[in-house]
Amino acid sequence: MLNKNYNISAESFFSPLPEDFLPIEKDFVPFDQSVVWYFNELFWQNTKLWEKTYGQHYEKSLPEGLSTSHRPEFINQSVDHFLLIIDRLKRENMLPEKIFILEQGAGSGIYALGFLNSLEQKYPVLYQSLSYVISDTSLEILKICRRILKKHQKQTVFYQQKSTYDLPKLQGNKFLFVRHGNFWDQLPCKIFQKKPGEIFEIYTKALLTKNLEKDLVKTNTSLVDLVKIIRQKRLISFLKKYPHLWKPLIQNLKLQTEVTNNMLKEKIYEELPEETFIINSLGVLKNLESYLPLIDWDNGAYLEVVDIIFPKVSSFSSERLPKKYDGALGVGVNGPEIKIFLKNKNLFFSQKSIKGINSRVRIFKYDLKSLLLHRHFFSIAEIAARKEQTIQELKDKTEKLFALGTDLIAFSDQAGAGEQFYPMEELSSSALFSQINGGAVMTNIAVRRKTKETLLRLFSDLKKSGVKNIFVLAGDPGTNDSSDKVTWEEVIPLATKDFFVGAVAHPEVSDVKNSEEKYRLGADFLIVQACYNNQQWSLWLEEIKKKKLYEKIPLIPVIIPITSKKMLSVIDSLPDVAISEKVKNDFLSLESDEKIKEKGIELAKRLLKDYRGEGIFSGVYLYSKSEEVVKKILE
Repeated sequence: MLNKNYNISAESFFSPLPEDFLPIEKDFVPFDQSVVWYFNELFWQNTKLWEKTYGQHYEKSLPEGLSTSHRPEFINQSVDHFLLIIDRLKRENMLPEKIFILEQGAGSGIYALGFLNSLEQKYPVLYQSLSYVISDTSLEILKICRRILKKHQKQTVFYQQKSTYDLPKLQGNKFLFVRHGNFWDQLPCKIFQKKPGEIFEIYTKALLTKNLEKDLVKTNTSLVDLVKIIRQKRLISFLKKYPHLWKPLIQNLKLQTEVTNNMLKEKIYEELPEETFIINSLGVLKNLESYLPLIDWDNGAYLEVVDIIFPKVSSFSSERLPKKYDGALGVGVNGPEIKIFLKNKNLFFSQKSIKGINSRVRIFKYDLKSLLLHRHFFSIAEIAARKEQTIQELKDKTEKLFALGTDLIAFSDQAGAGEQFYPMEELSSSALFSQINGGAVMTNIAVRRKTKETLLRLFSDLKKSGVKNIFVLAGDPGTNDSSDKVTWEEVIPLATKDFFVGAVAHPEVSDVKNSEEKYRLGADFLIVQACYNNQQWSLWLEEIKKKKLYEKIPLIPVIIPITSKKMLSVIDSLPDVAISEKVKNDFLSLESDEKIKEKGIELAKRLLKDYRGEGIFSGVYLYSKSEEVVKKILE
């Protein structure tokens, strides 16, 4: 029996091969058909066998002795986030009588126990109306969970899956919260490698090294016999008889590789360095596909998972190959593929690094309202549509900005800006917005030069096109207003009937009362005008913190990158943007626009970091017409 403090570290199937070995597989096969997945399945179906070998629970052998998502602080954060959704549904009188939660791959049941304990304590009334469904392919794991959750037996339901794609269905109901255990990395995946000009699939052949023969001596079984047992899938009865063989068997399991002519077509990986390995987890997408119809997306429902997830293409490296934690495979999941898959279904992929290589991912409906509800710090980029651009070109530009990392696209209203631009009235009656996810698009409405009748027609066109969000730019009410002038006092209540509505906030102490009034009139979020005057910004920040304005309504500050002397002059001429003499002189002292651009991007990145770090802002609005500038800031 091993020391109880012993921690298993990842080993590799792909370490250098010894001279003497015996093939398990007769031919090279795609990695998702490899025998290693049979070993992986045996591990999860028979965790007690592992415990018998090591004398402790599997989770104790992890590097820190406990899964990140099983720690009390993580569980409490998870419960608090779930209660955000509950509180919103309660405020809107949409809370269902019965609340359904699903957890797939619950492992030891520690998360479920902590979640239900916390919910029972924090929200006992809600706890009574809860049905917590636990599903898994392993009957052994379900038995463990049933035992540990005995005190919550009235709130728990257990479902044995026939496969990873078989999930429990509800009669006439959907799940409000779905939790995916560390399960994605257990789904069969393929391996590809970047070679000059192309990305080729790698086939593997499993083998056992002859070093295993010494461990087989007392079993009266030869290595040839053991290979037959594995091929005939009779291994579990053999291991139950000789549990001490589990460790040496796994340690002596190796993979040969062969480059094939099969190619990966996804363009997202084209810029990777040569020799980089790509783990293509198509099973994850198939598994996700089975989830989607079960979740109540429209009511703020979401899916949460903690796993090894690579968020960007730049996360990949030549060493990135599957590893083994004894019987369980350790495989990182491709975030870029999941993001694209979900985006095509109008779902959002929100990722946060939580510890080491682990990330917490939340998946929810892709719209501005959900981004704010789930508190994902997001970015907005703007497009000023020019008349020489076709609808397809504008759509392509939108997709390119999304690909650069922008979460939402704002289309500016260029009424009066010049004949070369589309005013919002023309843009709204085109086919553009009906071809884009209306929840991930925001239309800016410049109220000046528009009458109430014009606005109503515009709102009607935007609604028909599927637009969900609008940002109104309207002047303050005044005593000498003309009879046809529409101010924010009138336009905000007018717009909230059909849209999720944003209004302007000026970072001035004297304007805070206007921001509070806009919230009272029904504004759903405020976009804070750009400011390059530290003293003015600090005073305003102090005031909104004192009045806790950010707790009442989301605040999204604007960043206007200073990329040339001309742009600096434009910013300086804007009556609503404060810029200090120091900032102006710092930029004017630079000898070229290239230097100004470099410094401006550096400043924009620092502002982005500062705004995120404050913890009170919901995102940023990047006011730049340059895709290159947007990309560099978001990097």
